[in-house]
Amino acid sequence: MEALTKLGIGENEAVLYEILLKTPDATIADLQKKSDFSRTMLYYIVGNLETMGLATSEKRGSKTTFTAEPPDKLHDFLKSREEDLARQKNSLAQTVASLSSEYRLANNKPGIRYFEGRDGFAEALDDALSSPETVYSFVDIDALQKYAADINAEHVKRRRAKKVDKKVLMQDTPAARAFIEHLGPEQTEVRLLPRDLKPFGTGMQIYDGKISYFTLREHNIMAIIISDPEIYAMNRSMFEYWWKIGSTPKPVTGSTAFRSE
Repeated sequence: MEALTKLGIGENEAVLYEILLKTPDATIADLQKKSDFSRTMLYYIVGNLETMGLATSEKRGSKTTFTAEPPDKLHDFLKSREEDLARQKNSLAQTVASLSSEYRLANNKPGIRYFEGRDGFAEALDDALSSPETVYSFVDIDALQKYAADINAEHVKRRRAKKVDKKVLMQDTPAARAFIEHLGPEQTEVRLLPRDLKPFGTGMQIYDGKISYFTLREHNIMAIIISDPEIYAMNRSMFEYWWKIGSTPKPVTGSTAFRSE
């Protein structure tokens, strides 16, 4: 029994499994005679063994019999536990990151979360979908279209479905104007900054007390979300300043091209 419990099998389940190995096609009445468990407890324990893949049941007339699976099935049980543990570790990492951010924020320390790769970028981008206020964003349109156009397109669909408004600042380039024409105005307001500005080199979102930065490069896709009211307030103020400077693109009469006011 000790060997079974070391594999993560409960003590009661280990006891009953060993009994079932020696008593094929046992009924609950048979198991009551060979153990100290009550009838109700036996149904509960054998149910756990079936869930683990270590026992099976068969209806025979008015009776149900239970049989232990061969000991080789313990390999499958252990593999299943390892897969569960891997999923739990992944979930734990996300939970710790989220709770750590809340902890730091409650203790007046900036909460910082890091994301890597395209999946990480998508997760960080979608964090703004829960924003109760307008999202303010600086966009590196060239990098976005080159490395994550598909991710952004799906994000825009979800954002519009959730009715989350967004104000976007991007440099006035042909790529930006083509993007704006395709994007459309729904839940989105765009202004253009002078094209002689140095390229952003990164994207940024300001929302709900948070700042997110995005780096999109061929071998370096990453994101950072900072939760801090002071950092948020400063960056929102900076965005509002640039928003006043930005120009609103409008279609040129008789053309699908855009001009700036």
